[in-house]
Amino acid sequence: MIHFNRVILNNVTQQSNNLYVLEVKMRGGRRAGAGRKKKPDYLRRELVTIRLPQWMISQLKNNGEIGYLIENQLAKKDFLDLPDDYEIGS
Repeated sequence: MIHFNRVILNNVTQQSNNLYVLEVKMRGGRRAGAGRKKKPDYLRRELVTIRLPQWMISQLKNNGEIGYLIENQLAKKDFLDLPDDYEIGS
C-alpha cells in the first residue's frame, strides 16, 4: 500500500514493463450526497442590525452569542408564530 497526498493506492500491479494498474481509494473531498443539507429559504438566517443600550449588550455578551440569545428568547416566549419544522437553537 502506498500513501500519496491523501490518496491511498491499493493493489499496484504491473502489466508490462512500464504499465501499472492502480486501484485508487480517495479520502475526503467532495462526494455526492455528502455535507450538510440546505435549509429552506424561510429558515435561513438574515443579518439584522439593531440598536441596544450598552448595559444590555454587555449582559448579552456575557451570556453567549447575542443573535442566538435573542432568537431563543423570542421563540420561547410565544412572541412569534413558529413554523412547524423550526427547532429552537438550530
